[in-house]
Amino acid sequence: MNLWANILNTIFPDTCISCNKRGSRICQKCLNLVNKSKEHDYKKIYSVYDYRNPFIKKILLENKYKNKQHAIEPLIPIVVDELIEIISEKFGLLSTEKIYITEIPMSKKRLHYRTINHGKNLAVNISKEFKKRGFNIIQESLLKKIFETIPQAKIKNKKERLENIKGSFELCKIKNKETPSMIIVIDDISTTGATLIEAEKTLHKHGFKKVLLFSIAH
Repeated sequence: MNLWANILNTIFPDTCISCNKRGSRICQKCLNLVNKSKEHDYKKIYSVYDYRNPFIKKILLENKYKNKQHAIEPLIPIVVDELIEIISEKFGLLSTEKIYITEIPMSKKRLHYRTINHGKNLAVNISKEFKKRGFNIIQESLLKKIFETIPQAKIKNKKERLENIKGSFELCKIKNKETPSMIIVIDDISTTGATLIEAEKTLHKHGFKKVLLFSIAH
């Protein structure tokens, strides 16, 4: 959270969207009552919450469209809990193994319009939480958007979403040359999974074999 956001939060403290308790956009007690998600339709994508939950939906939309980055902070430790379980139990990776975490890229036009890259901020905050727990994880923006597409939220048909995003990502020049044991691609919301699937295809095309697709909600 930046200095100005800290000042505003001191003057106008956040209140829980469920019980109105001061402190955060959703307090720990209310967050504990939110059910975890069922399996994503695309079984290679892991998610924590169901996007239809009104509290989760409100928090994610505030973060994405209103630049309220602090709204999502209470979810970060839970997201990392889930990721650690997947990494260790389903993929058998140790905390010492090198892992990249990357976000879904925004086009220059969309970034100019929104002013804040919420996806990158999410990846950065998750990587910080991982590091607190002793993991060798690096946030690296691995992908770039090479042409503008229609926002996926405006397209309801899964086939059309897949076609809309097809070929729109390319690999960035990577700062860290050492090949990681895994790349985590993080997104806030995944419905059909088309965007994450396209990111995975791009990374596979460039030789990255072990890719974990993850969204906060679906």
